[in-house]
Order: sequence, then C-alpha cells, then structure tokens
Amino acid sequence: MISLSGVNKRLGSFRLKDISIEIPDRYICALVGQNSSGKTTLIKMILGLCRPDEGTVVIDGLNYQEAESEKRIRDITGIVPVNELMNTELSLLENGRCYGRFYSRYDESIYMEYLERFGLDRKIKFGKLSNGQKIKAQFAFALSTDPKYLILDEPTAGLDPKGRDDILDQIAYLHTQRDMTVILVSHSMED
Repeated sequence: MISLSGVNKRLGSFRLKDISIEIPDRYICALVGQNSSGKTTLIKMILGLCRPDEGTVVIDGLNYQEAESEKRIRDITGIVPVNELMNTELSLLENGRCYGRFYSRYDESIYMEYLERFGLDRKIKFGKLSNGQKIKAQFAFALSTDPKYLILDEPTAGLDPKGRDDILDQIAYLHTQRDMTVILVSHSMED
C-alpha cells in the first residue's frame, strides 16, 4: 500500500496542504487536475525525489526517513517518463544495459519483450525516436524492473489517438494480468 499522511509541501507561492491518500495494492489510482495543481509534486514525494515539509510517505511499510528504505522503494517502483535516464546517443539496448545496473530487479529479457511488443528496434538511438516512440521505450524500461507500483506522469501527452490508446490498453493489461498497482497522473479526463 502507498500511504501519504498529513503531507504538506511549499513550492514558492504554491502549497500542497494536508494531503492524506491511501492507495491499496492492485489498484488503479488517477490523479487528475489542471496544470500546476501539484500532481507531479505528489508523485515526486512518493518516489522520494522530494520530501514533504510535514507528514509521512510510506510505501509497503517502508518510510523514506530510513536510509535503506529508499533503495528498496526504488526497486519496487517504476516511473514513466524516465527522460533523465535515457541517453539520446545510445541505442535502446545500450540505454537499458547502462541504466539497468542501478536497479537490482532489472531484467533485459522483459525490456526486449516490451520493445518488441511496442514495435521498437532495440538498435535505434533514443534520440532518433518520435515522441510517441520515446514514451513507449520509457514504458518498456520501467516495466523491465518488474515494479510492484507503476507511476505514470502524463504518459499520453503529445501522443496521437492510436498511440494514446496503445498506452492506455497496455496499462489496463498490466493491471489485470500482473496485479500491478498503477498511479496515472493526467490533466485529461479522457485518460
């Protein structure tokens, strides 16, 4: 379970105030709101990329205040997009090998399976992909770590209708077939 309790966070003049959420395992949760409403900040707190000013964030009973918990939480969560991890000059295969070493649960065969499922050539450089292909490649990378929790921050932004439907269908498939907990961040009610 993911639990945020009494979370407060100030970012300049913007403030998230007294946020409490419980997301049970094997659940799909949509965080929907207008741009700049704090959706991505909540996700960053769940991932440990920023800390709340007040309150607690607990994932699977692990709290970020404990040093060893941060690595264990990273091992059970997958995030899309992962732009900061992908090198535009490396092929998709090289990107997977290079950055997969930071995840103890990285499985290259799962990565290759999803690249193939999305119709992506593992030899192509990440920088040569269209926006939709980049999202699919990042999605494949996130799944290669076999996450218990999959966090998607605007995964369909900039996609054409078919690309959007492909990603949303894949999310639904993962939820039902792999009992994965999914958090979908979007400003689109259609998603």
